[in-house]
Amino acid sequence: MLFSVRERRRTSRHEQVQSLTGEKLQNYLRKRLLDAATVEKLQAVLHLLRQAEEAQRQIKQIDRQREAIYKQQTQIQGNLKPLGREGDEGALRARYVAELNTLEDTLKALQAQEAQLHQQIADLEAQAAEMLAKDGNA
Repeated sequence: MLFSVRERRRTSRHEQVQSLTGEKLQNYLRKRLLDAATVEKLQAVLHLLRQAEEAQRQIKQIDRQREAIYKQQTQIQGNLKPLGREGDEGALRARYVAELNTLEDTLKALQAQEAQLHQQIADLEAQAAEMLAKDGNA
């Protein structure tokens, strides 16, 4: 007597949402590991997280700009020290002071932009966490 045996094995897998890509999600959909609704929700979460990553890149760019401005200010301040206050030297001094004022204004604008980006990141990450928590409890 012959009979066939079919074995099933239960497996599980843990992945961080941040490490997923659109290609992986589509692969999971093709293999029927995830349904279309779950893939769509995960793609929305990934979109939010990618926006947060872009904001982080912008913050790093602001840091680089800020460092360049600090170097420029240091150079200008060094150039100011030996200058007199009269004649051509006075005019050059006034130009340097005006440039320092402009650089300070730029630093303030960068600081405001950075604060806005930090808030944006916090909001995006909160939205993503909320979406994941809501879908995890559904």
